[in-house]
Amino acid sequence: MTETDGIRPESLSAPVRRGVALLDEKVPGWHSRVVWFAVDVRFPGTCPLGQAFCCFYCGRVALGLSSDEAIGLGFDGNQDEVDALTRLWRFVVRARQQAVFYVHRDESGVDLAYMVTGSGDVWCWSEKHGWHRSVFKNLCTCDEGSRAHFADHLDVVSVEQLPAGAR
Repeated sequence: MTETDGIRPESLSAPVRRGVALLDEKVPGWHSRVVWFAVDVRFPGTCPLGQAFCCFYCGRVALGLSSDEAIGLGFDGNQDEVDALTRLWRFVVRARQQAVFYVHRDESGVDLAYMVTGSGDVWCWSEKHGWHRSVFKNLCTCDEGSRAHFADHLDVVSVEQLPAGAR
């Protein structure tokens, strides 16, 4: 990461590492509950702690954290830090989930992108609707025809190859 607006993201990585370690210890598999592209540290319901516990306050209470401790773990920050913290948490969650990305291409280019998380949950992106839960829901529990659709009709891509709006 580069320095932006006087923020040194590398200095914010230490609290995020501490937050990850705490979640790993207290809530094994926490990352499977988090939607990486919805992570936003500005809002209590979309920060990693809020998503892992369905509510930031519930997460703080369950883990016995004060507001200052939550900040020290990278779950919150001042106005100048939240964008960098959000990027760091998105990176961590995406890497933990080992998500696989697919795109459907037609003659005009990419019209749909799919993300399949490590637990099999399927999310779809379109320019019109953004990211939303796919009709496929979960590849581990859907029918064989739906799984074949991913293998036969979609191309695996990296995050960098996704349409700009999906990144």
